[in-house]
This record gives sequence, structure tokens and C-alpha cells, in this order.
Amino acid sequence: VYPNGEDSTIRVWGTSYTESSYDYIRIYDGVGTSGTELWTDYNVSTQQSFGPFISTSGPITITFTSDGSVTSDGFEIHTACAYLSSCAAPSSFTADSVLGDTVWVSWTDTANSPAFDLVFGPVGMNPDTVVTNIVSGLSTTDYMFTGLSLGMPYDFYVRADCGDEPSMWIGPVQANPGYFYQMAI
Repeated sequence: VYPNGEDSTIRVWGTSYTESSYDYIRIYDGVGTSGTELWTDYNVSTQQSFGPFISTSGPITITFTSDGSVTSDGFEIHTACAYLSSCAAPSSFTADSVLGDTVWVSWTDTANSPAFDLVFGPVGMNPDTVVTNIVSGLSTTDYMFTGLSLGMPYDFYVRADCGDEPSMWIGPVQANPGYFYQMAI
């Protein structure tokens, strides 16, 4: 999977449920299987979420091996291209569901960024196409969303906003209002 050009990068994420020791997915940074292995689900027989993984050398290679049987669900992979920005992306992004209709998100500022943007929406959304559910110009490294639908899982993304050139989106992290748990990247 290749990005749009030399000035962009590719991001992949998704879910898988493959058969233990019969089917597996491997994701590599770069062209072919000689690059750094970013993820594998080999010898795991449960549903897993993976990523996002962001390429460092252009493309990402995804391999899928199957014995041909059909006793498990398979996989779903999402891809997105992002412009390579000189604006440093945040790190350590977490989403904490708390009682009621509230989700608390927090992150680490990696480069003394002037502001941050947040987006959220249904699981599997592409943050580059969101036109609602946007919070822009935050000067803090945390935010509390309220008024969310109980029992509906949401994906959350954050990016640094350095003016004309924002960083790439970091995420997704998922939270489900009304259920207490934490997910982090």
C-alpha cells in the first residue's frame, strides 16, 4: 500500500479474527517482507484491533496467509494517507470512559505545540473526512467530551495544530460512554 506521493505517509489500522496457526496477517514497514515487521496476528484465535501503524519509508506491505478453510471471520483493514508535516504529532493518546455520557481524552505534547485539534465519531471513521464533531484550537493536553450516546463506541483522534501545517492525526483510541475502561496508544 503506497502513500499518494513523496510528501505523504500511509497509515493502516483495523481488526482481525483468524484461525490459530492456520491463517495470519503480517504488516511490514516498506516494500516487501524484508522491512520491519509492525504487527502479526499469527497463532491468535481471538478478535484483535491493530494499529494505527504509520509508514516511515513510504509504503506498507500487508501479507495474508490462509489454509483455505473458513471457520473464522478474517480481517478488515483501513488505510489513509497523510501529508508529512514538520509539525510534530502528539503521543501517549488515551481515552477514558467514565460513568454517564462522558469521555476524557488526554495526550502528551511532543514539541511544545501552540494548539491541538480533536475529532470523534463512529468506530472506523476517517479523521480526514470529519466535518462535524471537531474541537479546534485547544491549548491544553486534555479534554472532556460530554453529551455522548450511552453504549455507543466512538473513535477519537488528536493532532497538533501549528498553523498552516498541522501534524498527522494520532489515533484511533476508542471509548464507550457509560462503560468504564481505558484505551491508549
